[in-house]
Amino acid sequence: MKLTWLFATVFGLAVTLSAGKPQPTLSTSCLDGQNSLGDCKGTTSNVLVTGSNFPKHVLVIVTDGTVEADNSVYGGPNLDFTESLYDGTWTINVYSMNGNKLLATTTVTVDNLTP
Repeated sequence: MKLTWLFATVFGLAVTLSAGKPQPTLSTSCLDGQNSLGDCKGTTSNVLVTGSNFPKHVLVIVTDGTVEADNSVYGGPNLDFTESLYDGTWTINVYSMNGNKLLATTTVTVDNLTP
């Protein structure tokens, strides 16, 4: 009986602690303005990347599929940094420190042709 009660208590505590953990969020904003399509404008655009609810340290990789603009470790739980990106669609991935788990992802497009 005591063993069953102990197991139930430990299990209940584990579920309670893990259930209330908020998910990481990640977003971008265009510091140099947006074009009519909502993309960041300019040949090179400064893009603010913000996020919350991350672990103490995360690995951030910013790529356009060919070129890595950033591959750095950032401190959590909140992220707040600026990337200078040129024309193209960029993917921003935030991984656990060891790179094994993708925690959040978003994309941003920089376009200097559309008014």
